[in-house]
Amino acid sequence: MLSRIRTRLSQIETTVRLGLITAVVILFIIFLLQNTGETHVKFLFFEEDIPTIILILVTTVGGFTAGYLIGLTTARRRRRQAQKQQQAG
Repeated sequence: MLSRIRTRLSQIETTVRLGLITAVVILFIIFLLQNTGETHVKFLFFEEDIPTIILILVTTVGGFTAGYLIGLTTARRRRRQAQKQQQAG
């Protein structure tokens, strides 16, 4: 009985997560489509007029990549600390 409840809650949680991810992706696509104009960009020695949609995509991918890499290093650090505590204790 309890395992069926846990399974059902897990299914509901998965459905809610999928729904939220879908909503965020749809809103992001709408945001991209509303920003198709050109933007003047200066970065170090680079200066160019580029489509805003490209700028948004590049910064989004860069942000996700940075967040993922930071998450990896944090998880590794925690795992090592846990292993050291298990060996010491």
